Amino acid sequence: EYEDCAQAARKTGKPLKEIYREVISEARKNLQEETSKKPDQNPSPQ
Repeated sequence: EYEDCAQAARKTGKPLKEIYREVISEARKNLQEETSKKPDQNPSPQ
C-alpha cells in the first residue's frame, strides 16, 4: 500500500500526504456506499 501511494506521488508530483488523504477519502466514500447498500441486518421487531 505504501509503495502504491509513493508511486502515485512520484507520478503526479503530489506530496505523499496528499495522496494518502485522497486515498482515505475515497475509501471512506466507498465504505459508506457499500454500507448503505446492505439490507438492514438487525431489523426491528414488528
